[in-house]
Amino acid sequence: MSIVPLITGIIAVSAVATSALAEPYCPEMLNRDELEPRYQRLAPIYNSAETGWIFGSDQLDYRYVLTNTEQTLLADLVSELASRGTQLSMLIAPPRPVVAGQEVVDETTGQPGSYDMAAQANAFHHMIGQLKEAGAVAPDLLALAQSQPSLANTYYFQRDTHWTNLSAAYSALALASELSGDPEPAFDPSSLAQIELVEEPGSLSEIVSVVCDTTPGSEFSALLDYSPHLPQAGGLLETPTDAGDAAILLGTSFSDRNRRDQYQTADALAAALQRPIQNRSVSGGGLVGPFETYILTGGFAEDRPDLVIWEFPYTYELRERELRRLLGALRADEGVAHTQSFAIGGDTTQIDMPNNAVSRTLLGLRMTDGSARDMILHLHFDDGSDAQFRLRRKTRMDEVAILDTWWIDLHDFPAPLASITLELRGNSDLRELQLLTADASS
Repeated sequence: MSIVPLITGIIAVSAVATSALAEPYCPEMLNRDELEPRYQRLAPIYNSAETGWIFGSDQLDYRYVLTNTEQTLLADLVSELASRGTQLSMLIAPPRPVVAGQEVVDETTGQPGSYDMAAQANAFHHMIGQLKEAGAVAPDLLALAQSQPSLANTYYFQRDTHWTNLSAAYSALALASELSGDPEPAFDPSSLAQIELVEEPGSLSEIVSVVCDTTPGSEFSALLDYSPHLPQAGGLLETPTDAGDAAILLGTSFSDRNRRDQYQTADALAAALQRPIQNRSVSGGGLVGPFETYILTGGFAEDRPDLVIWEFPYTYELRERELRRLLGALRADEGVAHTQSFAIGGDTTQIDMPNNAVSRTLLGLRMTDGSARDMILHLHFDDGSDAQFRLRRKTRMDEVAILDTWWIDLHDFPAPLASITLELRGNSDLRELQLLTADASS
């Protein structure tokens, strides 16, 4: 296959000119009741054949800013990883509507001024600042995307939720600069040779096809040739040369699109950082699925990585329950855990804490008979206070590993845990649960 140079560096293109079209693809996409159940959570889905853009409501509704508790827990996670010789970096794809711009959003929604892109941008910038204050290395990819019009115009597909190969390259360089403090990039993305154009069917285009009985124009992104810039022949390594030298990418479909990293995020990072990257990303694995599984299956302990790159898009909100799960998984030392088994009766089960477990800082739940992937923990403390956390695992993660244990960190609660009300959701055949309690290993 021939390799030809990119002339403009603009590699996301539409196969049809949409400027002549003045109608939405169809108004049914705005009505939740008109959509199949799998799409209803996105309603209203704003769409315009004139602009060519499609936005789900999940992209326009946001809560980026961390609470004080969440920022503290993130700082704890950064510190816990650092105590093991691991630096935490976070690669967060920026808000797609903001990158598209206020004018595009107004025209596509047909509701000028209803969605304030400046406010959404400010909230995202503020969150990035909070991540840095917590000690994470986190480039502001929104500032990057808006730094030059040509990049903003090609950062995202119009009818798919993902970034393009070219924007993945620029984003990887931004992370490398943030990590090293050196603004000099390892390569120029606009000079990368183009191997071939790959069609992006578009997850949002799929909805148009199903609901509107029409097919929007195709979009394409160029597969880029990183071979001159990769640190070793062959590019990425399956395993590091030495334990402690590993750089691990734990991400989403942005790094595992179609289960093959279609946007070459790992290649871009390897070239930008000038080191091999182990890509443990899982498309459809959720915000913490790949990270939690990497820890609980022993991968983290075995690799002892010096760098973790946690990649996720702006639509995944970093919340207390996810941070407590990661902290719990990382700090758990099952060798000192106290255990007791409980029968699960129906959808709701009350569990009183054993006397030898009430002062423990880590809570674990091991499913010993049956399984559940969606549950709510209602925690009741001795001082009369309560807390509630929902624990969910994506079915896609079962293809990587089927986990039977959940851990959650409770170290910062002022009173001992008195009891738990366990509420099962969805399909579950859980019949017995083993309660694990431990003190943080560090």
